[in-house]
Amino acid sequence: MILDKSYELWKAVYKDDHNGTLQHVSVERLDETSGLAIAADGWMLAVVPVELDEDDVPGLVHWTILAGARKHQGAAGKRDPWLVLMLDDSTVSYPDGARMPRTPCVREFPNWRGILEQVSTGEALALQSALGLNPALLAALGCALGLPEGPLLLAPSTPSGPILVETERADDNGNPTPPYGLLMPMVAREGQTDRARSALPKREVARV
Repeated sequence: MILDKSYELWKAVYKDDHNGTLQHVSVERLDETSGLAIAADGWMLAVVPVELDEDDVPGLVHWTILAGARKHQGAAGKRDPWLVLMLDDSTVSYPDGARMPRTPCVREFPNWRGILEQVSTGEALALQSALGLNPALLAALGCALGLPEGPLLLAPSTPSGPILVETERADDNGNPTPPYGLLMPMVAREGQTDRARSALPKREVARV
């Protein structure tokens, strides 16, 4: 698997997840040579493109394996703009020969595509109530998408639903192009600021 070094996906995982699923990045194959890597923590979700070798085995990869990959790229790899990992059934291998085990999870990764369907990629929603953002989550998602300094394009769906966060505009069919993410809003009501929980709550994502 080849992953752009700018995608710091480990900043979008839920490191305190009790069942461990959201401590992992999910690698999905699209065709023979391309795929997606997805990270989520219950409040945000990041989707980035990856290149896959025909021998790479998709599935869950613990966030520490990606976070530590830079120091295992070898002398030449340290100058390259991407990370290289070999995904086997039970291990992940680095270019310098080091190996890390792929620990199995009891639960499957959340159905993130179902959550994405709740988001409108058309014109931004004209909200009737104030919409707030958690700046720490937005900053972490920007790092996960490889744009820590932006610009990030935000497209709200509903006042309490997920916000589509893009690095470029959707295609002509309204489909977002990786890398992109989802972020839950904070909605201000009567002087209070509460996290909206309807579409991407931690308790639901962790349960899927």
